[in-house]
Amino acid sequence: MGAAVGSDLAFNSGLIVGGIFAIIFAIGLLIAQKGILGRIGAVMFLIDAISLMGIGLCPMTAASILSQSHFYVSMTFFAMFPLAAFVLGAGAIRAKSRMFGLLTIILGIIAILPWPITMSINATTEAIAVAPVLVWCVVQGVMLYRAAPSK
Repeated sequence: MGAAVGSDLAFNSGLIVGGIFAIIFAIGLLIAQKGILGRIGAVMFLIDAISLMGIGLCPMTAASILSQSHFYVSMTFFAMFPLAAFVLGAGAIRAKSRMFGLLTIILGIIAILPWPITMSINATTEAIAVAPVLVWCVVQGVMLYRAAPSK
């Protein structure tokens, strides 16, 4: 994804900006977490967000050292969300938010499924793996918004 000359600048810039917003979200998530599992999961999600930004900063079309780094930041991004989801989900269940915890764990599982099913790395597989991350961010964002004290 984003490797075609001409569209790569817009695509990779979007990854960088998306990563910055995800970092901000992850910091807010970390602040909101009360339990140890939630905090660990939030740090894992922060690493995921940094990796998203790293994908844009180290595109496949870049000079050799950056393009070599692309594989590592991409793998970190795609591996870290499911791991964070399992920890965050366990933390939510422990904090008596069972339904959200189960949803989080299920979304983590769904984020893993495209890889063993397709056995390939391509734009479709990546898009399917990212969809659960987006769903979780929206649901978690709404929950954080509703839990915020009103002014």
